[in-house]
Amino acid sequence: QEEKASVMTYAFTHNFLYKPQFAPSDAVLILHCEQESESSADVAKAYEKCVHELLMKHSNVFLLVFSDLLKELAVEESIVDLAAISKPVSRVLQKLNATFSNVYAHGYAACALVKLLRVPEIAAQLQHSTFIDPQLSPRFCRLNLTN
Repeated sequence: QEEKASVMTYAFTHNFLYKPQFAPSDAVLILHCEQESESSADVAKAYEKCVHELLMKHSNVFLLVFSDLLKELAVEESIVDLAAISKPVSRVLQKLNATFSNVYAHGYAACALVKLLRVPEIAAQLQHSTFIDPQLSPRFCRLNLTN
């Protein structure tokens, strides 16, 4: 049986267990999607120092790891609407019920973030976005950045 690819969500907070009803307004979101063989837990461990530093300034940091969805990249890049990568990420963002003061998209996660920023309800949650080593194909750029 094939395991279904998903978005792994890690919530790092100060002094309490995160629950969506809190609706944090100063959260930080890190989107990670890379071609790698590391498990999502190993990716979370790699971000440990970064998360620690962010928690000195923000009460919540969320790390979404969706490298398992990378096999859907060709589909994602070929259409303008939310697709096989960005749609599951958008569902997680809705469930988190947070406003993110800073969003960092690393690697192939840039593709999902570009699409998410085009959805008004989601864009309202994402105040400031930073792309780190974005992996965007020329075709994706033509379809999504020139319209």
